[in-house]
Amino acid sequence: MKIRVQTDLIAESFEKLKYSINFLLNSVGVSFTFAREGEKHDLEIIYGDFAPLNQSHCIRIYQSDGYKKPSSLLNEIHDFEDRNLSFKVLGPTEDGKASVSFQLTENGFTLVSIDFDLLANIFFHLSRSEEKDKAKDMHKRYDSSFSILQKLGGLKTPLINKYIRLFSQLLEHVFPILITKELFPQNETFGVVLTHDIDRIKKSGIRSSITNIFSKGFEGFQDLGDTFWNFETIALFEKAVNASSAFYFMTEAKDRDSLRYRIKSSKMKNLLKDLHRSQFEIGLHSSYYCDEKNKYDKEKQVIEKIIDDEVIGNRNHYLRAIFPESWKKLADSGFEYDTTLGYSDEIGYRSGYSGAYDVYLPNSELGLVEIPLTVMDSYFGEVPDEDDYQQKMEILEDLIFDAEENNGTICTLWHQSSWDEKYYGKLSLLYESFVLICSHKRAFICSPRELVSWKKARDSFQIIESKFVDDRYEILASVGESCEFLALKCFFGKLEVGKVETLNASVEELFFDGTYLRIILKKLKKGQKVRLKIELNE
Repeated sequence: MKIRVQTDLIAESFEKLKYSINFLLNSVGVSFTFAREGEKHDLEIIYGDFAPLNQSHCIRIYQSDGYKKPSSLLNEIHDFEDRNLSFKVLGPTEDGKASVSFQLTENGFTLVSIDFDLLANIFFHLSRSEEKDKAKDMHKRYDSSFSILQKLGGLKTPLINKYIRLFSQLLEHVFPILITKELFPQNETFGVVLTHDIDRIKKSGIRSSITNIFSKGFEGFQDLGDTFWNFETIALFEKAVNASSAFYFMTEAKDRDSLRYRIKSSKMKNLLKDLHRSQFEIGLHSSYYCDEKNKYDKEKQVIEKIIDDEVIGNRNHYLRAIFPESWKKLADSGFEYDTTLGYSDEIGYRSGYSGAYDVYLPNSELGLVEIPLTVMDSYFGEVPDEDDYQQKMEILEDLIFDAEENNGTICTLWHQSSWDEKYYGKLSLLYESFVLICSHKRAFICSPRELVSWKKARDSFQIIESKFVDDRYEILASVGESCEFLALKCFFGKLEVGKVETLNASVEELFFDGTYLRIILKKLKKGQKVRLKIELNE
């Protein structure tokens, strides 16, 4: 699909606009390129007060000052309720209300008008514009109580995912035929990313253990030297449900005022190597002062030397990072993704998006993916009894429901210490029950590395050509990165789907549900060309 953009934004703001359009179309799953001046195009996006060229279908989006002055979006909040969707938007609107409308141009093309600034809203949340120069807590973190998303339906509602659902519906209204890539490889409805931060391997150090002896008597002796060494338990459980996770390790034995562990000890080195050999991801849990001192590269190299492999992922200790500035430091240090963007005291989506996304790095050729943290075990604290377990399980079930409804991805953080029942009760059972429910629902359960790898493969799969040949619709696509599975969703409006023929490609599953033809391709190789021939009937 060729896209033409009309706007009067200056260069800096135009790059931000282009980022929002890229994110939106990639999220929907459209293969597209931007048309050059005078080049024939399939869709025109007007951002501002311009007349359509009447050469293609057109989507006109209201333009605010949101790119030039992000804070101006905070002056107004409007409700959108249409097309079975309900959400809030920031900033002024066309006629004082958030809505969409349709009309035909004089050449018979469809013109869709979005009467609020959908694109600036997306950029505002994903880029974390609202966090700039805002007050921080005692650990210099952006506090969840400051978030505008609390006023827009709460952090647990993935607002940006709803924007994507709306735009997908509008494209189907505009185009009688639309071929898109599903968000997950085998048409799963939602994703789950499993992670573990390794803060401590013992309940207490020598000094605090001696204090325990005096205060607790015999029970204090029991705690002396007792460990949180639950790695095998976690690994066996996750392997049993065909899941894999990431373990993030610290490299500094003394972090702030606390003793942690010596990563270069033979015990820790053997642990990292064993996990790595067992196909678990090893990442960096960057130290408390890492961001201020910009020691990401130095700490990353320590882990890489131990496992003799590249470390591509990071999560900051205490979630201490300054966004968006920290993203640039991480990209410069060679990380492919970060998963720090979340809250320790809240569940939900700090950027309003449930899923992995490319962050905005102005004037940079570097890329970095953010996988926002959704839920951390510390939010629940101890889970002492069955009643408390049931109440907290309901919170996780609500997260699953929202993720299913919005094609979201839930990123979890459970410390390995949470498997100590004496200290945390049923906290580990909460995690295991959550993973089992997601497995039963056929979620795409993966490590962050696997999600990033899948995202690369999906983004690189491009539909080169699609057209009618007699009574058949033919699709030609190219594979940019190898992947085990990739699902396509084919919308043919009122046409009935007949025989489907695939050339130079293997199909795992193919079915028509009355609205969409869904095709799951398998064992795709880099450089492969895929051709589909689909019979269509009135």
